[in-house]
Amino acid sequence: MPYGRTVGPERHRIAAVLGAQQGSGYLLTSRLVLTAAHVVKNRALVNVAALGGVGEVKCRVVWARHDRECDAALLLAPRKQSLLPPELDEQLDPVRWGVPSGLEPMESCQAIGFPQVQRDDEDGLDTEQIVGTFKPGSRMVRARYVLDSPHTPPLRQADGASPWAGMSGAALFADGMIIGVVVTDPLNWQHGRVEAIRSRVLFADPEFVQQLVEHTQYQPIVDELSGPQHNPHAEFERRYAAFVAEAYSELKIFGLDFTRREHAEWPLDAAYLSLELAPHHSREQERDGLGSPSARSLRGPAVGERQRVEAAFARQTRILLRGTAGSGKTTLAQWLAVTAARQDFPPGLGHLQGCLPFVLPLRTLARRDSLPAPQDFLAAVGNPLHAVQPEGWADEVLKSGRGLLLIDGMDEVQESDRQRTLDWLKKLITLYRDCIFVVTTRPSAVADGWLGPERFTELNLLRMNRQDVNAFLRRWHQAAAETVQRPAERAQLEQYERELADALPRKNDLAQLATNPLMCAMICALNRDRNSYLPQNRLELYDAALSMLLVRRDAQRQVTAQLEINESAQLWLLQQLAYWMIRNGHAEADRVHVLRVVADALRSMPQVAGPEQADAVLEQLLLRSGVLRAPAPDTVEFVHRTFQDYLGAKAAVEGQDLNLVAAHAHEPQWEDVVRMAVGHARADERAVLLRRLLDLGDAATSPQRERLHLLAAACLEHATALAPEVRAEVERRAAALVPPGDLADAELLAQAGAVALGLLPPPGGLTPEQARAVVHTARLLGGEHAFQVLSAFREHPDQQVRQELADAWDGFDARTYAEGILAHTPLTGVRLAVSSTEQLSAVPLIGAVPALRCVGDFPAGKLSPVLREARPDDVTLETNDLLRDLAFLTDIPKLSVLRLSDCGGLVDYSALPGLCLDALTLRDAPSGPDLSPLKDMHTLRSATFRWDRDGEARRISLPDIPFPAGIQTLKLHGNLLIHDLHRIDRWPHLTSLTLPITPVPAEELTALGRLPSLERVELTLESLCPPDLTQVTRLDAVTSAQLSTFMTGDLGNTELLRRLFPSLCALRLHIGITPSPRKPTTLDLSALAGIPDVSVALILPSAGELRLTGDEHLPKGSVVRHMWETPTPSTSKPPSPWWRRFGGR
Repeated sequence: MPYGRTVGPERHRIAAVLGAQQGSGYLLTSRLVLTAAHVVKNRALVNVAALGGVGEVKCRVVWARHDRECDAALLLAPRKQSLLPPELDEQLDPVRWGVPSGLEPMESCQAIGFPQVQRDDEDGLDTEQIVGTFKPGSRMVRARYVLDSPHTPPLRQADGASPWAGMSGAALFADGMIIGVVVTDPLNWQHGRVEAIRSRVLFADPEFVQQLVEHTQYQPIVDELSGPQHNPHAEFERRYAAFVAEAYSELKIFGLDFTRREHAEWPLDAAYLSLELAPHHSREQERDGLGSPSARSLRGPAVGERQRVEAAFARQTRILLRGTAGSGKTTLAQWLAVTAARQDFPPGLGHLQGCLPFVLPLRTLARRDSLPAPQDFLAAVGNPLHAVQPEGWADEVLKSGRGLLLIDGMDEVQESDRQRTLDWLKKLITLYRDCIFVVTTRPSAVADGWLGPERFTELNLLRMNRQDVNAFLRRWHQAAAETVQRPAERAQLEQYERELADALPRKNDLAQLATNPLMCAMICALNRDRNSYLPQNRLELYDAALSMLLVRRDAQRQVTAQLEINESAQLWLLQQLAYWMIRNGHAEADRVHVLRVVADALRSMPQVAGPEQADAVLEQLLLRSGVLRAPAPDTVEFVHRTFQDYLGAKAAVEGQDLNLVAAHAHEPQWEDVVRMAVGHARADERAVLLRRLLDLGDAATSPQRERLHLLAAACLEHATALAPEVRAEVERRAAALVPPGDLADAELLAQAGAVALGLLPPPGGLTPEQARAVVHTARLLGGEHAFQVLSAFREHPDQQVRQELADAWDGFDARTYAEGILAHTPLTGVRLAVSSTEQLSAVPLIGAVPALRCVGDFPAGKLSPVLREARPDDVTLETNDLLRDLAFLTDIPKLSVLRLSDCGGLVDYSALPGLCLDALTLRDAPSGPDLSPLKDMHTLRSATFRWDRDGEARRISLPDIPFPAGIQTLKLHGNLLIHDLHRIDRWPHLTSLTLPITPVPAEELTALGRLPSLERVELTLESLCPPDLTQVTRLDAVTSAQLSTFMTGDLGNTELLRRLFPSLCALRLHIGITPSPRKPTTLDLSALAGIPDVSVALILPSAGELRLTGDEHLPKGSVVRHMWETPTPSTSKPPSPWWRRFGGR
């Protein structure tokens, strides 16, 4: 939704509601309808029809409230049923809500509905638009809004009914925002006035907010409405958002017709492919032992979790994204910018609603003498609107927390300039803590935890799996088909796509290259250009791509150039430019500097042109080559950094600069240059360069030593001919790093490329952690050789190693991997994930699968036969909107554990009592369906209810989750608000209890004293220092506790824990600390001295700000860790007006 646009009322959102009586309504989404409660009365289902919609749709009432202050309801259509046709559904923007704060009347306010007065002779419905003056000073005692119409009011109906009957439920609008719901035609006003309930009343109701967020998947946009004054920034924000959406809405398509702009640009909507991410493995993460959910709530996603972008970014506010060249980092930043500008976020990214994007490419900013302040952001990136930017606008947006700062390309900054960039970023974070920050970089450009003190979650962009590659091939060829006219050419493209899709699984060398969007695009383009004849290694691929872009395409299309510059001359010019840019640390350069480089190069090329023609030569390279581009009139860059590195490396080799290349090998910006220089060099030159790398590595200290040795090993991929003794020396150094010790080592080793596969040892003699790391390395590298490495671990006794094998499935052909590896792997203790129809079809080839996790929209009809074959006792059904009931599970005789996660279409739980389950998990379950069958699950012993959706916490009452009284383990996870903890004794046999992350005051734990068998607790305490320790109830039976808390200022001591848990034998304590700025923060641990097993994690903003006492008295073997990152406690921010919680300004 463009910012500043008036968005309501909109024609196709206006609805008729046919409940206990006829009323009106307004579509908040294509499935969610706002109306009046008295229209639906006590009905659970009502019919709704929208103007221009698909007809009457039966909707269920998900929230209703009818009392003195409130008369409103929310209605929801079935999961796969929209009230609107697809073309209108796609056009829906988020509605805006207004909260009037002054008493000044507002003209031209309106409501549209279906009143009685507009019924025709056949009693058919029609709309009426009431336009009038909104008078906030009227009916203040009754807390109603008033809309007075200046027009002649309609007459009372013949039966004495109000002419406005049927108007109830219509949304009342002021300045394009919903401010209320029409509910009555008051007496004594001769039908010239209608009254509405106030939006403020709705947003003061937590149940309304919960349902609104759950079913819209974004935070409501609520603005303060102070009268008819003009917001001077609204129009500018609209123009700015529209510009961003347009400027970044297309991608350059590698390999399509660069001579015509419409063929070289790809609509982002069609091009964007949501790739997979995983948390970055640092050694701290591998070894800190924080495996508890409470700890992870402070630290971020669990190690090893693979997620799509939308899921990985969910609820994250600070992200450092690592990805190799061509992996899609910039495309992802571009997608986030366009999505924010349009306010069109997918589920999971609702926390970004209302944000304005600022795209800050460091390759551009780093060329400036100083990095820009917010007021200079637009000017620094060449946005033409900078000249009309309102004074103070950028600062106001960022201060309000509405900024989405996309800082792209930390690796584009020279190492010598990186500290200046970090200081700039830290200042922005300090000034604008509530904004969203996303920083991208190549993997080795910054150290592990580089932004850890600033609470950044580090994520890695993963290699494309087989399904992603196939999806990319399909989209590329569809885009290519748009550039041709003749049916024969379209048919030829379809054939190319089929042949390429068939060839990739069979040609291992080619499949090894198809790992990221850039390489896939090159392969598609060359496959088309060369009639399905493709190079077999990376450097040949680059060389062929350059040849295609530089000369052959113009020759094939008979394009006549202004200057005759042959391929070798173009290459030489581009090499000089690329090498100059690399030496000077530029990813883009000022045109005036580029002209000097071209002019200097032309002095050696009189047959091409003289130095005075440098401008014409550069212009031809920009227009005809497809290798250079001008992102701004005064700026030049290569279309991708990979081509710059390839050409620059060739220039370095031809210029005999091998020592210079080696001297820069420790710099992340030069790593690909080094690899490609080895490929370009002759055999004797390779030997010199590789020996130099080894010598530099031998002289360095860890971790630079390991990185240089692994870089040398990675270069072997490009060393076609090399002295055997040099190859042996490189492999010997790399072998010293094998086996990898943990997952962080594995990711480092995988950077060496295919050569690492030849170094990986078989399982004999490896520790379980080493074996897991070896499997992880092979999994990252993929291909036929990796398949053979993984095969050796099929029968490994360690469960985590076998889990890593199972997790590698999606990187290989589903059937081949199932038959060759999984069918021979003992899967006891392993959870096998299925996320594609190919994998689901291959499950029967494996045999028995004890634990099966099915992710995606699989219908019950396809799941049922697979589950019967697999005979699992543990089933997870996740992100499935197609399931309506669970009857298909009754055919699985051994099923004892069931997890249901985000199955939004599930409405019938009646089959659960017949399954004889031991454990049940309900995660992100919708609040509408009847859960009463749960109480009849008499065999159930462990129950979990979890809420992890975006938005406000979900308020629940314990009777709302009717687990049977006999359960022994209860886990209430996530962002839940429980207001009746005193009812916990409805489960009197509990031995283990987990409470949500919402902090609990110590005095509310009294209820736990009525659970005589309770032995283990996991919860978040509001404070370690309650005002009155004497009010704390002893929990004598508890012997194990896992506790989290956030503290500000002086922590005092831990006496509370001994009061609460006098019998404690094991304690895991995680404390997020915001130090006091006025005095040192202290924590006394002496009260924990009598606990045999103690682990304390103190999560701090920086070292030296905590005084720890009493830790010397802890038992031997106790662990106290300091982690330098800052979880922001929910209580640390100053209170703000209530509407700011919903994105208002």
